Amino acid sequence: PITSRTYAFDRGTLRLHAAEANRNYQDPALSGREGETPRAEKPTGSALIEAARADLGLSSSLPVRYEQSADIAEDNTPETLAIIGKRLIIAGPGFRGGNGYFSYEFGVNSPEDIVHLGAEDVDGDGKREIFVCLRQDLGQGVTRTILLIYRLSPRGFSQIHGREIARQYQGNSIVNRYRVAGSGKARRLIVSPGEAKGFSQENWPFGSIVGDPYAPLLLPWSSREERLRLE
Repeated sequence: PITSRTYAFDRGTLRLHAAEANRNYQDPALSGREGETPRAEKPTGSALIEAARADLGLSSSLPVRYEQSADIAEDNTPETLAIIGKRLIIAGPGFRGGNGYFSYEFGVNSPEDIVHLGAEDVDGDGKREIFVCLRQDLGQGVTRTILLIYRLSPRGFSQIHGREIARQYQGNSIVNRYRVAGSGKARRLIVSPGEAKGFSQENWPFGSIVGDPYAPLLLPWSSREERLRLE
């Protein structure tokens, strides 16, 4: 009966902002039962993301990127995650009672520097953590990719791990590989050196970055696989 619905957050409450009726719709289940009111439908995750976009004042021209569903917080109802512009947005019918959302803005130069969004359970508790990969410009034609892992809990939104997983320079690159394996307390983030293209032990031109807050890139000629227990 409804072609589309638009929702909006109003002072902490999600409200139906507009609905476009399908004038040609006839519900056969209600034939001969005039006066009955159709059951209200819950908003979809995508509709909640769009309501959050409007509430945040984000331009309608910004695309929704990496939208996906994952159980990351509160009850067992999956949340919807997406990137709009430089922001991560999390919403869902079971998240904050369906009347709120979470938003976090990454400190990147442009939205295109957010190159991955995913969700994996890294500690075996049944809730997934949020995986984000950001591209950083180190200057003089050098770029790297940072993997950041976040947890959303009643205590807040916290980064539990961060590391460099790729470096590119003049067409050469090293890309580490990572995966999550095991169950329960044996759950581990496994990071391996991966492969080098163009780089070797002899021509690797970089030293360590003083004061870098992230774990260093694993080098194929000198590093071993790491198996990390993240609490």
